[in-house]
Amino acid sequence: MVSEPSLINLLVVDSSLSDIDHIVQILRASGYVVQEMHSDQEAEIHNCIQYKPVDLIMVREGENLPKLQEVHAQVIASGQDIPILAIMDEQLQQKPVKLLRAGADNFFYLGEPEHLALAVRKELSHLRIRQQLHSQEARIKESEARCRALLENSRDAIAYIHEGAHTYANPAYLQLFGYANEQELEGITLMNLVSQDDRDKLKTFLRQSIKAGRSVEPIELTGLDKKGNQFPASVECIPTRMNEEPCLQIRIHNPSQRQQAEQKLDEFSKLDGLTGLYNRKFFTQYLDQICAATGSGSGAVLYILLTNYRSVNEQVGLEAVDQLTIDLANLLRSLVSENEVIARFSDAVFTLYTAESSGRATLQLGERICEAMKSHVTHAAHKLISTTFAIGICMVQKNHENAMQVLSHADRACEIARQMGGNQVQIYTPPTGIPGAGESRQEEKLVALIRDAMSGERLRLLFQPIASFQGDLTERYKVYLHVLGKDNKLLPMSTLGPVAESRGLMLPLDRWAVVRGLQTISERYQLLGKPTTLFIRISQNSVAENGFHEWLEKHIKDIGPGGGILVVEVTEQCAERCFKETKQLREHLQQLGCGFALAHFGGRPNSERILNHLLPDYLKLEGSLIEKFAKGRDAEGRRAMAALTQQAQGKNILVVAADIATAPQMASIWQFGVTLVQGDMVQEPGEQMDFDFKQFAG
Repeated sequence: MVSEPSLINLLVVDSSLSDIDHIVQILRASGYVVQEMHSDQEAEIHNCIQYKPVDLIMVREGENLPKLQEVHAQVIASGQDIPILAIMDEQLQQKPVKLLRAGADNFFYLGEPEHLALAVRKELSHLRIRQQLHSQEARIKESEARCRALLENSRDAIAYIHEGAHTYANPAYLQLFGYANEQELEGITLMNLVSQDDRDKLKTFLRQSIKAGRSVEPIELTGLDKKGNQFPASVECIPTRMNEEPCLQIRIHNPSQRQQAEQKLDEFSKLDGLTGLYNRKFFTQYLDQICAATGSGSGAVLYILLTNYRSVNEQVGLEAVDQLTIDLANLLRSLVSENEVIARFSDAVFTLYTAESSGRATLQLGERICEAMKSHVTHAAHKLISTTFAIGICMVQKNHENAMQVLSHADRACEIARQMGGNQVQIYTPPTGIPGAGESRQEEKLVALIRDAMSGERLRLLFQPIASFQGDLTERYKVYLHVLGKDNKLLPMSTLGPVAESRGLMLPLDRWAVVRGLQTISERYQLLGKPTTLFIRISQNSVAENGFHEWLEKHIKDIGPGGGILVVEVTEQCAERCFKETKQLREHLQQLGCGFALAHFGGRPNSERILNHLLPDYLKLEGSLIEKFAKGRDAEGRRAMAALTQQAQGKNILVVAADIATAPQMASIWQFGVTLVQGDMVQEPGEQMDFDFKQFAG
């Protein structure tokens, strides 16, 4: 018996149905799953071999039956590897040698069931070995082709040396020494390519590498090109094999060329590929340095938003929009001096830093840009394309701690300009919330409160259950982070959150919440043996932070979620602003076995696109939004929301109605395909996870 049932697609060339049934019964008794086909007609046999899966063929020779030699010829013509077994009939006294010469791989006697089973097992085993061999050969060829392609396209000069002669040299190697092709290197040894004074040094180096059997410390030599010109060369040597012959892989670097290449690569990494302006990463880092270096505040940032970017893209296409973007980049270059730093911050946003500290002069610069952009027209896609825009300005002040805070204020001013009708510029002015005190002073107080609470460990987590309408008893809880004042009273996160995020303080707060959440579900599982799914929302600070996923992976390994699952929430607005970073975070969470939820979802122009690209595990709809669509007259919006949630369910995404606080909201959620509900109507947030999910499920 075989250890596991194996499927055999069996073709029997015979006309005796009783004998065919006898063969099939023996194989099935031996543990095989048999898909049997049979025929005694050449055309049908040809069609089976050519167009159907066949693992094994059994041929019985006799009158009015196709010859074994003919069946073998058809297998050869098909290019397939199919074993052929000859069916021996003792009464006919057939000679096995004759059948094997005709093309049979093996034979068996019809009256000996054990012989049949052994022959089949042997030939199928041989077939698997041959298939594995072919697969390995194909992989080796693919690997050799990839290696060859890597060598051919490598910027490093690489050659293979056998007994001092070149057996292979890649294009970079030929170019380094000034040779047009490998034929020109024939008869030229490695020693001919270094100066006379360095040849003994090279010989010693090669002997050391061969003796060590690996790469040793590279040496610095003087190379000689075809024309006799000298250049500095750093040489590496790795003993290896090529075409089954021992040889040396030589890799040569020209330090000066490498330095130039690295400088160019570093320069390219700072630039936007389309416009040639600086990119977002460089601009943010540059602005961070400005904020860190200025004690009294210096310069200003202009935030330029193309307000109709998406509509233009939909109307004329991406190629035309790219041309518009390039033209606007060139326009901005022409309007400022070389001392200003311009960046393409995102698809629809340009940013500009000027060292000008006068608010009046900066406003004049913004107005000059405004007038130029109003009259600018791009010709593309056989159309004249213009753009609408809004410009926000933020003067860099001493209380600005980082680039994100400056950009946030510039973005606010830009939004004001947009709401006022666009095609204008607004400068950020801190609003007055308390008579005689500016926003900056209020923010400083709030920042001090947050930092004091963090240092005094006055942070708390509250838990709110997420219950199921469908009898799902999985214990799910939403986490709320609360900051306490010195009097241990809750400080409103609605006020603290925006300030903390603008100052970059949400990153440590997010991390504290995640670590404490991981500890909680791990301890809960160890104590009660109950697996818990915990939803923790992170801010844009964490999403945009490059090392967040690495930090999360480390703490999951150190703490371990125990029997629980961590679900990381990101708001749809944050996902749209930091789409690339959110998508990368989603991929990393999948690798870590964590869930991903889109919160505050729905009602935005790009909701469907974000859903399709991010494919979250959970979709959280706000109760107020559900109630608005359910009660309002916006039938189209209601249908769009219902279609969106239906689409989510089709992708196995669980839909959660969040922040359900009133009976009308609870009554409205059914029409949107909601399966989970969270809010005060279920249970208010508390310090304990004590909700009875069985009672809610009924």
